[in-house]
Amino acid sequence: MVRNVGHSIDKLLRIVIGIGLLSLLAFARGNLRWPGLIGLVPILTVVFGWCPDWVLLGINAVKKEQAASAKNLAAADRAESVGGSCLKSNPVRRRWKSVH
Repeated sequence: MVRNVGHSIDKLLRIVIGIGLLSLLAFARGNLRWPGLIGLVPILTVVFGWCPDWVLLGINAVKKEQAASAKNLAAADRAESVGGSCLKSNPVRRRWKSVH
């Protein structure tokens, strides 16, 4: 999942809209209050940094430098997890890594 929500104004608007919709739960009466749960969606897109609608539209608000660093971190995590499993099964590599 590549991040596509990253611009600070975009994040701020999503949080404001999310809180506004969630406020329906507290202030609205009857069945009008339940659509306020939709306010969780924009807040969760900020938390995870990924919006499924923007994937469909091909929009990416993350700066190129941020996107590159996020991809590098994801690649490093994958390499570390693969290397970690090899180290568990190979005592020679485990010993070498502990020395260096």
